[in-house]
Amino acid sequence: MKSDNPLYKKHLNEDIVAAPFGRRLLAALIDLLISVAFAFLTFTVFENIFYNTTKGRAINTNFYKVKKASLLYGYNDERELLFPFQKYQDQELATTRFYTVAKFNGEQFFIYEKCSFYNEYVAFDLGIHIYEVNSESSLYVKIVDEEDNVTYAVKEGVSKESLVSFWDKKYNEALQNLTNMPFYREANKPYRDIFFYGSWGSFVIGAIPPYLILPLIFKNGLTLGKYLFGIALCDKNGYQIKARHVIVRYLVYSVIEVGSAFRALFIPLFLSSAIVTLDKQNRAPHDIAAGTYACDAYQSKIFASKQDQSDFYSPTLRKEDKANVKYWQLPKRKPRKKTKEA
Repeated sequence: MKSDNPLYKKHLNEDIVAAPFGRRLLAALIDLLISVAFAFLTFTVFENIFYNTTKGRAINTNFYKVKKASLLYGYNDERELLFPFQKYQDQELATTRFYTVAKFNGEQFFIYEKCSFYNEYVAFDLGIHIYEVNSESSLYVKIVDEEDNVTYAVKEGVSKESLVSFWDKKYNEALQNLTNMPFYREANKPYRDIFFYGSWGSFVIGAIPPYLILPLIFKNGLTLGKYLFGIALCDKNGYQIKARHVIVRYLVYSVIEVGSAFRALFIPLFLSSAIVTLDKQNRAPHDIAAGTYACDAYQSKIFASKQDQSDFYSPTLRKEDKANVKYWQLPKRKPRKKTKEA
């Protein structure tokens, strides 16, 4: 044993060599990508099923009605499809109607206090905030007739390209302001909930193949990432893990560390990374909870029990008996032979 190797000093069991951090990180990334792929497929299936239920269709219909009521979209009621306007004349009409006459269930749709250009000292004014008539670079002039009706006319010499650019900007600003309106946010809330909770649940399910099934089949905590980078798991004493270790490790990792990260702004993942650096043996929370340890599968000798380890090194045990004492170690891959150039 290379007792002078600093990697050995991280574990009391001298047959266990700590897994290098770089290989652990690469293995974790591989397994995470596999989990995300499974989670994405799971979420897609669940989402399609949900939106074909009565409740799902009701959510879609309500959201369609709210967006239609904003007057910012063209629509096809037969298929409940909405489409944004492309011509600047349509964008101008839709934008001005959204800020002035749009209603939902009889209530004013646009709330000035919720929009991007809200100023508590200036009341909303279509000419000032939308047509920008007070600006020196304004493309419009304000016209008030004898009956105090207000209209806005394009200044002489203004090009079509300028109008297209102006209304494209104003229309997109209106679409952005739409997302801040109470009616929109209320109708969009079920979608946000489905995304957050659905992402959590999908990852918990998506993590089953790489983090639960494979380690239970191949033993010693092997996942695809761990196998590729020569990493295995042992228990806290340095011996072979049991099924319960794998199950607890999977639950803590998938449900708390990663699954909840979708709902908690990925804070659990940052905390998990911090714990790895603070723990004396560089163990992650799922390893601490499960009582497992990531070791170098190429150099570590993982015995089934302390008795097996003692028998293996016993000076009094016969060679024939020692041969019956087994330990697990991942065989090193043979390097490829270089082919001679012709």
